[in-house]
Amino acid sequence: MKENRCIKNLLRLINLLQENSTNINSIDNTCSRPFLGNNLNNTIYNTRPISIYNKNNELLTITTDSGDTSFFRIENINNNCCTLRGITNNNGVYTSTNNFITIKINCICVIRCYPDVQISNL
Repeated sequence: MKENRCIKNLLRLINLLQENSTNINSIDNTCSRPFLGNNLNNTIYNTRPISIYNKNNELLTITTDSGDTSFFRIENINNNCCTLRGITNNNGVYTSTNNFITIKINCICVIRCYPDVQISNL
């Protein structure tokens, strides 16, 4: 199966940004923004939540202790696999879980990014 470089590069960029989150003001709100910025309250973001759709246009979900979720934080990228942490969203407040999945990058067709957030319980 041919490697999906577009998706892989985007996942690597988001993962790198999360690992090296900075205190720079954001300039746009797209998936490929070159940094995780801060808002007017100087909250330093450390996560860019994403949702993933497979090649059948199905939303990827996992079951956590708090219920099902389709929101994820990229934790690691290794060769053609990506490890994701499930995160819950309760009225715009994201909380990390201890539930992880590893998927083949080639199985990803669409990544939807959400505004950057601060998750304190990582």
